[in-house]
Amino acid sequence: MATAGILKVTVVEARLEKDAETFGTQDPYVEIEHRMERFKTKVATDGGKEPKFNEVFEYNVKYIGDDFTMRIMNKNSMMNDDLLGEAVIKVSSLCIPGLDDWWRVHINGKDMGAIRFQSEWIPDPNQTKEGELEAKEAEIERLKE
Repeated sequence: MATAGILKVTVVEARLEKDAETFGTQDPYVEIEHRMERFKTKVATDGGKEPKFNEVFEYNVKYIGDDFTMRIMNKNSMMNDDLLGEAVIKVSSLCIPGLDDWWRVHINGKDMGAIRFQSEWIPDPNQTKEGELEAKEAEIERLKE
């Protein structure tokens, strides 16, 4: 398996145990960090405990052994945003063809619900057998000149 490539991740939805709002309905969003990249979904206004996101993010993966950190937050207009749950996921677990799965989110070890991701893994062509063969053939042609 290639260890580098492009990973397209769709943040689909979440099912949360906690409603951080005393008055009204919570407005969740998702933050994702991978290496120096940070992405945020749009706020699911009045998303409550079952927000839908359906947003796609694309990552340039240098090494599939890296971690992918995800936090579900509640947007507050007056105070700091509240953490609703987080997970640290190995990038390699998202590089499975046709992936559509749920991951548990926690706060201080306590289960706070789950988040659903879909992903598409596009290996670096230089790390596939076909890519390696093409590179070797090009090198042979270059040496013949």
